[in-house]
Amino acid sequence: MFSDEELFEKVVRTDDQNAFEELVIRYRLPATRYVAKLIHDNAYAEHLSQNVFANIYFKRKRLYPIPHFKAYLFKALKNQSIDWLRKTQRIQELDIETITIPMEEVQATGYLKELKTHLPAKDYQLVMLRGYYGFSFKEIAQLMQLSPGNARIRWSRLKWKLRGIKE
Repeated sequence: MFSDEELFEKVVRTDDQNAFEELVIRYRLPATRYVAKLIHDNAYAEHLSQNVFANIYFKRKRLYPIPHFKAYLFKALKNQSIDWLRKTQRIQELDIETITIPMEEVQATGYLKELKTHLPAKDYQLVMLRGYYGFSFKEIAQLMQLSPGNARIRWSRLKWKLRGIKE
């Protein structure tokens, strides 16, 4: 099984549509759910996420190399959602700090709601990125505009804080 970055390299170098299809299959549902949580419109979320995948495909030669495909994809989804919200006048001003990575149908919603009330938005986003989606510290650093070392330190401190909330 190829990594995301290896698949994307195959797409760029050999125009391998099967490799791109594999990337789409891996991330279509998480991407659509993420956009749906951001824009609160399930019907249009599918359209926006497909649009992001199409943009990545058409711009693949200019984008290559992408160090972390998953981080780039979710950042592009976030930006596309913000643009759509602004264009549809659903928001006047959007505080980017309050946007967090959503959960995919989780049973522990009560605990997560409690976490969201106890943690600042950036800490909650870190919990979601690292704890739920399993992003690497490099990917988290790109998404949250931190250094990888800072992301690692924040995660370590946050684990101690979470132990206090859990009890």
